[in-house]
Amino acid sequence: TIPWEVDTYVESWFAHNAVDVMLNHAEGMLVTCANPDSYQWMYMVCPRMNDAVYTEFGTDMSLEEIIALNPDVVFGSNEKYREMFEKVNIPFINCSFATYDQMKQSIALTAEVLGGDAPAIAEGYFEYLNEKIDWVADVVSVIPQEERRYVAHGSSVYQLNMDGLNTIIDEWIKLSGGINAAAQ
Repeated sequence: TIPWEVDTYVESWFAHNAVDVMLNHAEGMLVTCANPDSYQWMYMVCPRMNDAVYTEFGTDMSLEEIIALNPDVVFGSNEKYREMFEKVNIPFINCSFATYDQMKQSIALTAEVLGGDAPAIAEGYFEYLNEKIDWVADVVSVIPQEERRYVAHGSSVYQLNMDGLNTIIDEWIKLSGGINAAAQ
C-alpha cells in the first residue's frame, strides 16, 4: 500500500535514478544511492539531485536518517530491502528490470506512482524508444549473419561477470546487429 499522492521518495537503485530524472520528478528525491562523483553527468543534467542526501545502501545500513526525512516510498531493485523498510512503515516499490519489456513496466509503474505529468512523459518516451528501436533494426537488418560481430559485455573490470541471455544488454547487442558472446 502506498500513499494516494507520492511527493517524496528514496532512491536505492542507481539505474532507477535516471528514470526519476527522465520523468521530471527528481525534486521529490530525498535520498539517492547515485554517488555525485560517479554520476556527475546526472547531477549536471538535473541539479535538483544535489538537494538529495547521498548514501550507500545495504541491508545493514542505518535507517535513522531516512526515517527522519519521512519519505512517502522507497524505489529500489533489491527485494532484501522490502522487509527492512516496511518494518518502519515506508512502502518499498521494486522497480528492477532486466529486459526492455520489464524496463517499460518499471517506468510505467514509477510514472503512475509519481503522478502529475509523469505518465504522459513516460508515454512519450515509449513512443520515442519504439521508434528508435525500429529504426536501428531496419538499419542493421542488411548486415549478413556471417559479418555480424561478437560482443562480450561485462559489468565490472574487477571480476569476470558477463551479461548473457535474457538481459537488457543481450537485447542491446542483438538490436545493434551483434551476437552476444556470452549467450551460451
